[in-house]
Amino acid sequence: MRGTFTNRDQIDQALHTEIGCFINTHILHTLPWDELSGIVTKWLEASKTRQASATTLLPIYACQTIGGDPLKAVPLAAYWALALLAARIFDDVQDGELLDRPWNKQGLLHSISFGTAALAAANLCLTHLDIPSDAHLAIAQRLQTAVMIAARAQSIVLRDMQLETYFSTIVGASGMAFGAIAWAGGRLATNDKEALALIHDINYYIGIRDAVRSDCLDAREDLSRSIFTLPVVYATTLHSHPDHKHLMHLLFTRELSAVDLDNIISMLNQMNAFAWCYQVSNQYQERAVAKLRSLDPTKLTDLWCYVHK
Repeated sequence: MRGTFTNRDQIDQALHTEIGCFINTHILHTLPWDELSGIVTKWLEASKTRQASATTLLPIYACQTIGGDPLKAVPLAAYWALALLAARIFDDVQDGELLDRPWNKQGLLHSISFGTAALAAANLCLTHLDIPSDAHLAIAQRLQTAVMIAARAQSIVLRDMQLETYFSTIVGASGMAFGAIAWAGGRLATNDKEALALIHDINYYIGIRDAVRSDCLDAREDLSRSIFTLPVVYATTLHSHPDHKHLMHLLFTRELSAVDLDNIISMLNQMNAFAWCYQVSNQYQERAVAKLRSLDPTKLTDLWCYVHK
């Protein structure tokens, strides 16, 4: 299939089509449920945007980089897409976020059913991997461990947290998830421990990079829900900064108004919190690039493009 196209975007769109066809044919048909099918379809369409596409295709990129057949990783990419959907649904439920999303049409509690179904559907995808039993067991163990780590991180209340704790739990969980799915993609092609460690580490760093960037982009929205992410956590450590006392007063003494949110974002900029976070994200990208050079010196694979986005 990949030989049919020369344009990378065309290749990625074709892979997305393969993933969608696999999910519809092998997973959703087992339980006719129009609401769930509609949610999955809309999620997969949204994942084709340039920003989300590379994340969805990560296990395929990893398999290809190790030297494997990208199409062999389609069931794994389907698992990843559905697991990300489940995570988004459960995140909305935990945050009480009743936004205009397909799974929220009948209320947040009703959406738990869709999240549970999406996670079960993701695990069904793994049963379609055409690999030896030892590889299948290793992949299942790695992925389910990552799910538990992510669930533990999600259970932590993001208030009054130290930087070290934040990185080891919240940001680290994102890195572990990305590392695990990339490792699984590589394991489809090889059992070379050194190569698999490299592919894991590259994407562990990319997962942290993306988590830090997301914290910056979503800072105002998170604050409106009393969630303190990395820019805020960092700013609370700047005890000698002139704005520190005012910031702490706003964060911990009252419900935040729209004006308060504007003031906090302004203070975070004044305290260089966002600049510091982006510097951190760039450092993790540099680590990923350094690892990738040792694995992929030709710089020609899709994974290389993803790391440099």
